[in-house]
Amino acid sequence: MTPTNSPRIETQCPKAWVDMVGDSKQRYCEDCKLHVHNYSEMDEDSRRKLMSSNERVCIRYYLAPDGSFFPLEGLSPVRRAFINFRIGFAETLLSSLISFLTFLRRCRGIEEASTKPVSRRP
Repeated sequence: MTPTNSPRIETQCPKAWVDMVGDSKQRYCEDCKLHVHNYSEMDEDSRRKLMSSNERVCIRYYLAPDGSFFPLEGLSPVRRAFINFRIGFAETLLSSLISFLTFLRRCRGIEEASTKPVSRRP
């Protein structure tokens, strides 16, 4: 399957694959109460069947530079560890950035509140 006919992702799930319960093919997300299917582990017929359903579907997949899907579990342990590290690092960096921006926004709100003139009554 190439990128031109890969599934369109409407919303990326913020839940990490490692935080869900299940196996390498399917895990259950407690947040959205849906099964998340590992698209990379499925054969072409299973992918078509899953995507032709009229139900809401959650998937995760790894896309190779050539546009093909590949299973993370089929990679060498070193390569798998490297990919997991990159994913974990990206999740951590994004989470840290969001926390930092939230902190700055709160500081700015406190600063604005403290610089407002206060009227004193005689």
